[in-house]
Amino acid sequence: MHALAALSRPELLAGCRALLAAEGSQAADLVLAIEVLGRERDKADISLIAPCIVHAEPEVAAAAMQALRGYGNSALKVIEALGADVIDAPTRKKAQEQLLKDHIYACCRRDQAVNPYQLDFESRFDELFSVQVDLLPIMLGLLRESLPVVRQDLGGVYFNRRYYYGWMPSNEPEFVSYGALAVAALGRRWPEVLRREVWDLVDTQSNSNSYYYGGQVREPVTREICYYFARNGRAEHLLKMVSDLDMSTRWTQDRGFTATVHCEIAACLMAGNGDLVQAAERLDSALELVEATGLPAASQARFLRARLRLTQGDESGALRDIEESVEASADPMLLISVDSAFKSLAAERRFQAVLSYLELVARRVPEPARPFKRQDR
Repeated sequence: MHALAALSRPELLAGCRALLAAEGSQAADLVLAIEVLGRERDKADISLIAPCIVHAEPEVAAAAMQALRGYGNSALKVIEALGADVIDAPTRKKAQEQLLKDHIYACCRRDQAVNPYQLDFESRFDELFSVQVDLLPIMLGLLRESLPVVRQDLGGVYFNRRYYYGWMPSNEPEFVSYGALAVAALGRRWPEVLRREVWDLVDTQSNSNSYYYGGQVREPVTREICYYFARNGRAEHLLKMVSDLDMSTRWTQDRGFTATVHCEIAACLMAGNGDLVQAAERLDSALELVEATGLPAASQARFLRARLRLTQGDESGALRDIEESVEASADPMLLISVDSAFKSLAAERRFQAVLSYLELVARRVPEPARPFKRQDR
């Protein structure tokens, strides 16, 4: 393999493909060949890389899986089309499951970046369901694995080391910390399935003897489940979450932090069909704290207030709040550009100007933090 370093790029790629196609190649050579081809992202190489994920040598199997994951969704159709002479059924299933988990993770992370308050809107699940594969078994598996942690979180005894220390013993992210979009999708498409999985958690009692400085931090999946409970007549966990958020402001004089908490509480009440009058009061309180500061909370509070005003039929006030939200921060809420809550304003010239500006802002943020837009919308 060392001799390949002196070859031209086409010759190097041909040599790597020959190594993967040959029998009896050394593990170190296979790993290097897989890494070289993986960086190329040529879909034609997937058929050579995929069988290696069950190689007897762990380093070869790990390199092959990592290379396949680099192809993303594009590898799914290629692997599905490979014949049984190229990849056996268990290997195919293993590769597809990992790629689907990566897809779910990427979609959830985008939702967290674009939609930090976990609000519902029509196109929220477009990217998640853009793959022509049944995601239900994968999402249910991820949810079931996280339920012990969710139960602890609902009871107020879950201690998230990553949140408090920026460290976790495992390199793999925990579903409870990123999977809100998947849980929301279960609630939208398969509400009875979600009810069967989580409803026994609704009677989880809070442990008043376990309290962390600054208040109990609910994980995104736990929050989404609280919203689901509240929409179905059991609001006690939502109200406890709001109470804990409120408690977190008692030990700080930071106006930006306090304003952000007010926004979070308002969003919780809006997402869980809670007290919208209290939500409006929270947003007013947030703006009193940070109105002219340029802090993100000023922009977010106006965005949430615009959404709230539309539910009350105040389109003029909502449009004014949207404009002020965008003007209030260098990092406005890009969610505005895809949020169906504002579709009644689509024909307004002022709203079109906001959308044009947000398109420019989106160009300077990383692609995974931009709103997903289907081509046919």
